[in-house]
Amino acid sequence: MPTLNEVKYAALQAATGGKGTLNELELSWLGTKLGEFTGTLNERWYKEFLLNGVATKVGLPWNENAYIYLGEQGATGKTLNERWYQFWANA
Repeated sequence: MPTLNEVKYAALQAATGGKGTLNELELSWLGTKLGEFTGTLNERWYKEFLLNGVATKVGLPWNENAYIYLGEQGATGKTLNERWYQFWANA
């Protein structure tokens, strides 16, 4: 079974058509999705959470926002890593 990073890398390569490191591809993918190419990886994800109404939950840490966001995207695993795996496997 492929690892989370292998699944994520394959999904990002397919989505961007690009080459580069995992982080470079993820930054590019989020930049295209958000329409801007500034900010760190976590800042871009947080903006994605905001745009999807997740990060409006007062006081939730980044990981909890990610957990909720992924669930709303159809990734319903028990742990955050399981949800990320499902998210990227179906991207």
